[in-house]
Amino acid sequence: MRLDIVLPNEWDYGVEAMETGPYYEAMGWEGIWLSDHLLGIKEDHIHTDSWLDILIAMTHLAAKTRKIRIGSGVVVLPYRDPVLLARMIATMDQLSGGRIDFGVGVGWLRRESQAVGVGRSFDVRGEWSNEMLDCILECWKGGTVSFKGKYFDVPDVHFEPVPVQPGG
Repeated sequence: MRLDIVLPNEWDYGVEAMETGPYYEAMGWEGIWLSDHLLGIKEDHIHTDSWLDILIAMTHLAAKTRKIRIGSGVVVLPYRDPVLLARMIATMDQLSGGRIDFGVGVGWLRRESQAVGVGRSFDVRGEWSNEMLDCILECWKGGTVSFKGKYFDVPDVHFEPVPVQPGG
């Protein structure tokens, strides 16, 4: 069994919580997880306030710690570009020495999707996200990669470095 903890990367205490990574690592926790929302949305009724960006907060935690795993529970794929996201996670994994756990999801707040300019993906977010994952995994093969799908078209590009963890 692995002992992990979810830190709040929201509200006023989010910034303070991001400084606690070394303490949880010293106590023997094995993983720290964060949540992904970009904006406060009234109809959510739970996540109605401010948010720290999950990817930047994960990078901050990885830089402040040495052994504990850092996880996303979950990154909402349709909010982001697949090649840029593949680069960001690969870089984070490289700089952390392979300590990144990349959890993904499709999202469930239509207004949040609309607010970040990807409202068109909401009704097909499952299919959209599956294609994003295919594109991300193609990038993580490294070298010259390309991808052609229904939603994403990536011409031949060179993608290095890849994540430390085999397969990403």
